[in-house]
Amino acid sequence: MKIWIKNLFNALWWLAIFYMVLGSPRIGWLQKNFDYTDNGTSITITHSTWGAVGDVEIPATIRKKPVTSIGDSAFFRDCNRMTSITIPNSVTSIGDSAFAGTFMTSITIPAGVTRIGRGAFQRCYRLTGITIPTCVTSIGDSAFEDCWSLTSISIPASVTSIGDGAFDSCNNLTAINVDANNPNYSSVNGVLYDKNQTTLILCPQKKSGTVTIPSSFTSIRDHAFRNCKALNSVIIPTSVTSIGEYAFADCSSLTSVTIPTSVTSIDGFAFFECSSLAHVTIPASVTKIGNKAFAYSGLRSAHFSGNAPEMGVGVFEVTGWDFTVSYISGNTGFTSLIWNSYKVVCKDESK
Repeated sequence: MKIWIKNLFNALWWLAIFYMVLGSPRIGWLQKNFDYTDNGTSITITHSTWGAVGDVEIPATIRKKPVTSIGDSAFFRDCNRMTSITIPNSVTSIGDSAFAGTFMTSITIPAGVTRIGRGAFQRCYRLTGITIPTCVTSIGDSAFEDCWSLTSISIPASVTSIGDGAFDSCNNLTAINVDANNPNYSSVNGVLYDKNQTTLILCPQKKSGTVTIPSSFTSIRDHAFRNCKALNSVIIPTSVTSIGEYAFADCSSLTSVTIPTSVTSIDGFAFFECSSLAHVTIPASVTKIGNKAFAYSGLRSAHFSGNAPEMGVGVFEVTGWDFTVSYISGNTGFTSLIWNSYKVVCKDESK
């Protein structure tokens, strides 16, 4: 026993000498309950060691070095009881999934942050508000996806990149407001567009009533209106040539949409699960309709003004029980009685 105690004492003594001679280790632990890495000049927080609870404050310095980064998934594990966090002004980067899945209700992002990583605040269901500082240049894919309690968000002039799905499934989002001086993005009545307003990027999901798309538009981006469950109708201008994937998917209150004669393609799942949409007219200009474009909708009829377009799989799958396709006599590509497994009616418009 005495030999064991002596060996332990010697080991601790040599460890102390090692620490004093070589300095602090590159990987830290138990410093205010944070794991971190040290690159020699600055600190990156990598994990909350015991699982953050309640109000959490990240220190500005650790071992006299500035904390400049919140690492990927730093608070993703075991931090679902964290309600708020204070980040020091020294931080310039928030990593991928850094705070994903936490129960925080508020957060202040420091003025020096330039990057908000992929999925950084994804599934922060209780987050009610966030201010993006004027130094942020990029917002990653799915950065705020599934933030159900967010009601509005402002994009500063500094932001030059917004990733795919950055605000998807924010069910209570009513407006996205963009600084007028932003070089890449703009907003009209709370709807997010590119700067030249040729592409609609995202309509907030709590947007209700009717949305009129500006006449400068040429395309409706993938997921642009997805899950806008309070949206009743959309006016699409004749400048639009394509409707992207899932563009209007899950718009359960959408009762009417007029597809203009300029549109040539309707991508897959474009009107998927639009349960209140009873009728649609496909203009003669449309040459291709993607997979399940109108599947699981409330459609009872679809009228084709021109020749039959190229059809994907299950375009009208699981629509109204009495669903019928109609076309104009003389137009090609259709078969009588049944076409693509759908009941068909031929109309003679000369009478």
